[in-house]
Amino acid sequence: MRRFTGFIALVIGLAALKLAGPFLCPVVFGLLVAAVSAPMVQWLRRHKIPAGLAAFLVLLLDMAVIGLLGGVLYAASSDLKSELPNILQNAQHEAQRLTAHLPQSLVPKGESFKPSSEALSGVAASFAEVAEFITVALLMIFFALLELNGGLSQRLATSTPGALKHAQTVENVLKDVRSYLKVKLLTSTMMAIGTFITFKIFGLPMAILFTVMMFVFHFIPNIGALVVVVATLAIGVASKGAGAGLGATAVLVLLTAIIGNVVEPLMMSRTLSLSPLTVVLGLLLWGWLWGPMGALISIPLMLMTKVVLEQTQLAWVGELMGEKPKPEPWVERLRARGGHRGQPAKPATQPQRPHGPPHPRPSA
Repeated sequence: MRRFTGFIALVIGLAALKLAGPFLCPVVFGLLVAAVSAPMVQWLRRHKIPAGLAAFLVLLLDMAVIGLLGGVLYAASSDLKSELPNILQNAQHEAQRLTAHLPQSLVPKGESFKPSSEALSGVAASFAEVAEFITVALLMIFFALLELNGGLSQRLATSTPGALKHAQTVENVLKDVRSYLKVKLLTSTMMAIGTFITFKIFGLPMAILFTVMMFVFHFIPNIGALVVVVATLAIGVASKGAGAGLGATAVLVLLTAIIGNVVEPLMMSRTLSLSPLTVVLGLLLWGWLWGPMGALISIPLMLMTKVVLEQTQLAWVGELMGEKPKPEPWVERLRARGGHRGQPAKPATQPQRPHGPPHPRPSA
């Protein structure tokens, strides 16, 4: 009976999340942005700037970043609209060249594909929904910055006798999520710059669009960058031929391997890792609940769930959600060397002499 009640509660909770998605999705997005921006407010507070003004200045910075991303997306959509018909035309010629060497029995019958404006119908987004999402997210960012830097943890710790443990859990969750997002922000920026340079070297179209795609998709571990790499191969072969497509793909695969297997392990703790199964299930679950934005923020949500579970009696569930592979020896050596760098060497200890007058020497 208890298991049946738990199952019913789970179904009701998922239905509530599904129905409240248009409201909860921008709220959660704003909370995540505020968690990353909170250290900047703390830095301003240390320089004697009032809390409200500090939160407002950081909010302006977040708005500038969001506006910059919006401008880049607009430029990428314009690039897509101008380049996609040519790419589709080149893909048609490439397909005809390849099918010319096949037997007629293997060539599909029917009319040849012709690029049309219908292929671009899904590019434009609803501006009303975007404006509503951004408005709610900005409001949440501002007020969350005020609360996170206004003694929220202290109020939680002193609210009830047993609330100290919960306040510590909140601090651990915010710290781990902030650390994860900082590392992924840096590595995603590196991958985006590498993607832009690769597209320019091989002369592939839609460099801005794929740069933005790599920056966003790289936040999804294990499979995010793979999606962009496969799309790069398709666009490269369709626009510039097999040589350019395979060359650009090889460069991106090498860059993904270096950043994913060298840079991130040196910067990120293994306790912040998620298993591939957890990543896929999180993408499917939150993508079904809240759409594309839910899939984008699914990894921080799953990470928060993992950290919270590790602080409770269900710690074994958190362990199953994580991934703790055996670290490479050279990674451990570099991590240990970096940990001891800058620390003064300990002086050699010498045996201490006993205090008091020296022992008299025996007379000859």
